[in-house]
Amino acid sequence: KIFPYFFRLNKYNSFIRQLSLWGFKRMLKGINAKSYYHPLFLRGKFSLVSRMSLISIKGCGRKLKSNPAEEPDLNALSR
Repeated sequence: KIFPYFFRLNKYNSFIRQLSLWGFKRMLKGINAKSYYHPLFLRGKFSLVSRMSLISIKGCGRKLKSNPAEEPDLNALSR
C-alpha cells in the first residue's frame, strides 16, 4: 500500500532501476548495508539535489557497481 502511494512505480525492480539511473549506489558494508546513497542527496542539503542528473545508459546492459571503499559513513553525516 505505502510504496505505490509515495512512488509512481508499482514494481520494486523498476524503482531500483530508477535509483541506478539517477546515480544512487548500493551500500555493501556497515550498519547501512543494502541501503542506497547518492553524494548529492543528503538530509538538510536541499541545494545539492538540483545538481543531480539522470544517467543515460540506454542499451548498455551493464550495471554500475558500488565500491565499498568509496562508501560514506551515513551515521557521521547525519549528526
